[in-house]
Amino acid sequence: IDIGAATLDVATFNVVLQNDRASPPRIPIFYSAVRPLGTHYLRQHRHSRLDLELSWNDASPVESADEFGRRNGKLRDEVVEIDKEFLGQVFHCIIAVIDATRTNTRGDPRSAAWRMGLPIFVTGGGSNYVLYRQAIEMVDSEVRSRVSQRLGSPTNFRLIELRPTYTTVR
Repeated sequence: IDIGAATLDVATFNVVLQNDRASPPRIPIFYSAVRPLGTHYLRQHRHSRLDLELSWNDASPVESADEFGRRNGKLRDEVVEIDKEFLGQVFHCIIAVIDATRTNTRGDPRSAAWRMGLPIFVTGGGSNYVLYRQAIEMVDSEVRSRVSQRLGSPTNFRLIELRPTYTTVR
């Protein structure tokens, strides 16, 4: 899941390591979606729905509902309500990719990954903003519920967030 200024990019794929280890891995993409749901559009959504002038700095972090409301003379609850609409769009984008992957001819709905944990990584400038994290938690809950209903018992399905480690090159 890549959360940028302009778009939310969601893709499911597999990393197939080659036997010789010298060759680069193959990465077949099962399903993907790119939607105008990045942080720029979250800001635009807030401003347009609250009848505010469309003006902000994309280089600055997205403000919390409290900060945004205070700066623009709006109640926090108004901003939260507007954010829920946007949150729903983000949720539906992510869940649609997961659903399409399960039913795609290249995906395997019986794969152990659906029961053991679907590894994900979240990247991009908006990756730490709370609204997107809430959407991912909602997706996790929804998928877990569906798997549990289908199998008739609780499962250990979970989205496993991969956190890449960074090293400093000297």
